[in-house]
Amino acid sequence: MKIFNWLFRNRKLSKKEVVDQYKINDDRPASLETNIEDQIMFKRDMTGLLEYFKQMPNMERIYNQLTHFIRNGYSVKKYLIEANILEDEEIRDITAKGFNFISKFLEDMLKIQENAELRKDYNACLEAISILVETSTKSINDENNLKNMNTMNRRNFYLSPKLYGKNITIKIDNQGFSYNHDKIVDANKKRFSKGGSAHKSWSEKGFYSKTSGYPNWASEFIRNE
Repeated sequence: MKIFNWLFRNRKLSKKEVVDQYKINDDRPASLETNIEDQIMFKRDMTGLLEYFKQMPNMERIYNQLTHFIRNGYSVKKYLIEANILEDEEIRDITAKGFNFISKFLEDMLKIQENAELRKDYNACLEAISILVETSTKSINDENNLKNMNTMNRRNFYLSPKLYGKNITIKIDNQGFSYNHDKIVDANKKRFSKGGSAHKSWSEKGFYSKTSGYPNWASEFIRNE
């Protein structure tokens, strides 16, 4: 495990000696199963961290990669980008939780004994968490902004060739329903074509509307709110 490669880089210590440096001396085991399904309590020292990595090998790999890269000229963000961790929402969330877990181990280990290399990794974990959370928040905001851009508020049911193709959701708040404009038009193209019951309004007026409620042929696509 790479943590042993750099923790005491100026002193040749065995793995056992390194573990002993950051071990809480009591009778508690490194990990303990709980009554809650799939939840394990870990001792907040080096033995607990090693046990955590046994349970979470992918998180150990990511942690080892991060600690290696930041010692070879990479920033934390550059590593996260090149490892493709920022691209996927689920991966971001899992990784952020993993780094948060690891940071708690490192924080308590630093209380046992301060170490510049361990401190570097602790700070890198905190920075990684911040970047991952910030990226997720920005992604959510961008998604919400996109949704807002594709929403129109009106006071009555309304369809128009000018709106078609924009995938707009129309909300009729005063009547308590909404609908996707294009889905209704796509399902009723014959109705709006020449010879259809709504063709005259559609072609001559440039819209189809209903003051109260909505036509029965659109009911399949109506969402009551």
